[in-house]
Formats: sequence, structure tokens, C-alpha cells
Amino acid sequence: RTKSIFTEYASTKDKAEVEASLRDLNDSNRKEFVEFMIVLAFEARADEKVLAADVVALGKSVISKESYADSFGLILEELDSMESDFPKASETFALLTARCASAGCFGPEIDLSWVKAGVDTMFEKKVAIKYIVLALVNLKDAGDVEGDEAVQRCRAAFKSMNVDIKAVAADAGAAEELDKLLEDHKAAPLLGA
Repeated sequence: RTKSIFTEYASTKDKAEVEASLRDLNDSNRKEFVEFMIVLAFEARADEKVLAADVVALGKSVISKESYADSFGLILEELDSMESDFPKASETFALLTARCASAGCFGPEIDLSWVKAGVDTMFEKKVAIKYIVLALVNLKDAGDVEGDEAVQRCRAAFKSMNVDIKAVAADAGAAEELDKLLEDHKAAPLLGA
């Protein structure tokens, strides 16, 4: 059923139909829907990744903030191992996180507190660092807010993660990689740094 919801949206772009289909699912199936769509996005072509993100975000009227957090948290915990099967998993997951955050799936204040638990359990912290920076960059560029308001929103989202990214990078021997990511994406201001 989940794949058919995505396929139908890809062909019709009918948001109301996606929401109606999701209402027909029970809570457990809605959570599984979010997880399935994330994995589908990992496997998808570039244009389908954005569609998958949009479909996941369309569920915000029927999927609870907690279900989104649980689903995204489960995927984040495995993101470093998924990189071997899906080489752009971090980039894709960052895009999905940002689009869902921008749509309000994690609440109006963008509560990303679930990120810390995922980062703490990851073996490859470099993947976590890359994911966090790219999620903030994508959130800034989401387009629904701009300029200083977008930067402030990213800072608040980063703060809600409760992750000391510089300490994580230092512990992983990746301080230079973090600096390069921040420089390449002009992302230091998004951390409040």
C-alpha cells in the first residue's frame, strides 16, 4: 500500500489523495510508511527523492510528531551502515529531514531532539557530522523562510539536537572535515558559530 501511495502521488500530485490514503492506515502502519518512504528515497533517482520527501511531509496532518521522530531516529541510528548500500544516504536523509522539518512534521518549533540518540549510537561519527551539516543547509534553503529568519530557524533546530558537533568531530578525529564541510557549505552561521 505504501508504494502505491508514492506511485499515485508521483503521477497525479494529488495531495488530498495522499492524506486520505494515510488516514486509512492505522498508527503503526503510518510509522512504517514514514520508514519505508525514507528507504525508498535512498534507492530513488534524484527527482524521486524530492517527491518522496514531499509525500512523507504530506502526512503531517495524520502522523504524529512523535511517530516522525521515532521513524527518523531509527533510520539515523543505522545511517552509517546504510552508506555502504546507498552511497548518498546522508545527503538524502538530510534532504528528507529538512523538508519534513520545514513542513512542520517535527512541530512548529522544529524539535530535532531525536538526533542526539541517533548520533550517540552511530559507529561512524563522520557520517553523523555530514548529515547534521547537510540537514541544516537544506533547512536553510527550504524556501519557506529566507535570510536571517532562515539562519535563526537553523540555529534553533541545531540547538534542539543537543549535539556538540565540534566535540563529536574532535573525538572522531574529524575536526578538519567538519571545518571543510562548514566552509564548503557556508554553514558555520547555522550552528550559531
